[in-house]
Amino acid sequence: MTNSVSPTDRTHDFLRRAAGSTRHDDMDASSATVLASYATMQREATALLRHQVEVARSLGLSWQQVGDALGISKQAAHERYS
Repeated sequence: MTNSVSPTDRTHDFLRRAAGSTRHDDMDASSATVLASYATMQREATALLRHQVEVARSLGLSWQQVGDALGISKQAAHERYS
């Protein structure tokens, strides 16, 4: 399952959105606004990671290889991303 948008394009798009949504220099930004921005970034990163795992699996990487790349066991990788 591949996407017509390259991983690099998706990553750059994510970083642009993250940079625009998190404003540490904004004196009017409340703690809740900053937290909401980080929650948005976490959701975006989780979706991007899930997509990359799907791409890796479609290219033939084993669950062991996925787990090794993520620093988790193959069983944890399989349970989290299958």
